[in-house]
Amino acid sequence: MARLVDHIALANKNHDALMHLLKDVDTFPEWVTVIAFYKAVQIIEAVFVHVQGRCCHGHQKRLAELKSKGYKALHSHYRALWSASCVARYLYDTKKLSENVVLSRQTHSMKSAKPK
Repeated sequence: MARLVDHIALANKNHDALMHLLKDVDTFPEWVTVIAFYKAVQIIEAVFVHVQGRCCHGHQKRLAELKSKGYKALHSHYRALWSASCVARYLYDTKKLSENVVLSRQTHSMKSAKPK
């Protein structure tokens, strides 16, 4: 199990990466979002280690723990960052994604769609 100081050190390292990327945020908006989320993960884990003496592994488990254990303010901010990071990691700039490849629901095969 990582110690409190380990989580804080990693949160600080993520913060440094954020400061670097924010200089060119228009080029890397998805990475700014993802790193901000992972900074939050480390802060939440530091809180769990400090208050509960243990970490919480997995995003869904962490969300449930935040929601059920009286961390309402942390839960709402963490959830917003988690949602934004999911969009940034998996749906960022979908118009350019593989020349508009679409999955046919009928055949479950990949077909390339020409842009309109």
